[in-house]
Amino acid sequence: MVRHILEIVRSVLDTVLIPVAVKHSPSHSVLSPFARSLDRFGVGELVLFNQFYPPDFNIEELNF
Repeated sequence: MVRHILEIVRSVLDTVLIPVAVKHSPSHSVLSPFARSLDRFGVGELVLFNQFYPPDFNIEELNF
């Protein structure tokens, strides 16, 4: 899963010209290797939250 996230991050960084922040998911058990990888990619910020709230809207119909 971490490899997939890092691939997405690299793709985003290659596409946009604005600073990128990554929200740390509770599914990661070890933060430091993940943070080091993001730093090597050039991610400007790593955001930590104490709870994960899954999206509760329908992206297809843009309903909340």
